[in-house]
Amino acid sequence: MRNYLFLFLLASSYACIGQEESTGSFYMSSDLSFGNYKVAAGLIGTYVLKNEYSLSIGVKGFLRDSGNTPDDYSRGSGFSSLFDFAGRFDEIVSFNAMAGRIYNLNNSGTIRFHGTAGLGYTVYNRPTNFVFVPGESGPNYAFSNHQYGTISLIISPKIEFPFSKYFGMTLTPSIHLNKDDVFYSIGFGYMLGKLK
Repeated sequence: MRNYLFLFLLASSYACIGQEESTGSFYMSSDLSFGNYKVAAGLIGTYVLKNEYSLSIGVKGFLRDSGNTPDDYSRGSGFSSLFDFAGRFDEIVSFNAMAGRIYNLNNSGTIRFHGTAGLGYTVYNRPTNFVFVPGESGPNYAFSNHQYGTISLIISPKIEFPFSKYFGMTLTPSIHLNKDDVFYSIGFGYMLGKLK
């Protein structure tokens, strides 16, 4: 009998835990940004606690014209050259962790300010050492890539528009600061998940 009573109490305690109202929510957001580089795209997962505080982890990729590329550089002809970014652009990827605070800007919660700041590990992949290679079908220069990483400070205040409980849009100005560069941008994106 004691075993049955113990199992009943254990099962009912789990049922009580299941009835407790959740104080956190999770959503994913993605954006396309333009700034002092060519273009960037990002994907961020955000956990919100009590509709006020947030923790975000994400990745953002940047493309910009490389300062090392010769003026007469050509990727060559053919279909594959349409999607070949190598040699022409610096490729930059930033892995980010940020904390933030959310402030509702109206009573219905359909416009809110989400101030975030944090750190990122930024990986640069830059084409260097260009050597002219005569030919007609492929690139006219051979080059090597210089890859290295650095720590960045990221400040990203967002204006969020959670139109429904599970979908919304974002307007995201941001700045990335590190020892090599300063990136600033404005991005437009969407949010999917539990927003309210």
